[in-house]
Amino acid sequence: MKSMVAPSAWSMTPITRVNARKIPNSSPPFSIFFRPKPYSLFSSSVSPLSMAASSALTASSGDVTTDAEVFELIKAHQEKAARLPPLEEIRTVVNHSVQGMLSTISQKYEGYPSGSMVDFACDLEGYPILAVSSLASHTKDLLANKKCSLLVAKDFEDKTDLLITLYGDAIPVSEEDKGDIRTAYLTRHPNAFWVFFLIVLTVDFGDFQFVRVEPKVVRYVTGIATALLGSGEFSKEAYKAAQVDPIAQFSKPVA
Repeated sequence: MKSMVAPSAWSMTPITRVNARKIPNSSPPFSIFFRPKPYSLFSSSVSPLSMAASSALTASSGDVTTDAEVFELIKAHQEKAARLPPLEEIRTVVNHSVQGMLSTISQKYEGYPSGSMVDFACDLEGYPILAVSSLASHTKDLLANKKCSLLVAKDFEDKTDLLITLYGDAIPVSEEDKGDIRTAYLTRHPNAFWVFFLIVLTVDFGDFQFVRVEPKVVRYVTGIATALLGSGEFSKEAYKAAQVDPIAQFSKPVA
């Protein structure tokens, strides 16, 4: 081990040079000095509520010092902010989502529900499309009983945000619709190579098939554990007739 003294103009203490080759299972010495630290949006000394309302606080009169006061300020602002009607927001969130929790009636554990995280895309009517494998337990469940539900979250990390559950039947996609369904699915999941090969080879893998979840009822809940709690449900016809917000696809970078 040798010592290397930095130039005096920098007024630094000596830096120890470590020969990594002589230390078994060691990493290069630079990792000691340049190891990245986990990024945190909020520092430990500033509460999330305070930062969320920082712009509103600068425009308000008086001092707001507690989280309760900050929350009330945010709530007052949100009540005046423009929002999509609930049904249009639900239709938009489902349309732009790519993953959800599928619940089926288990065949292995009779009488109990079974949950699986699944990828999906939506067709033009807003119905979720799944590419399911015959080896998956949820596929076997659906073949025996088509009734299911699909839980979709606007933000899985925020339990107070919008949660949507579609209750319906899983119906195999017809042969004439498969071309459009494949295109819609690959738009949301461009790396789904098994679906890509279905297009290129114009044949289906015997292991995979498309099913469409046709909802009977769509329920939602939002603001869980907050003063902004809201819930409701809509029929299949109302959900199908709702419009997708055309500018939602551009909102993510500025949200």
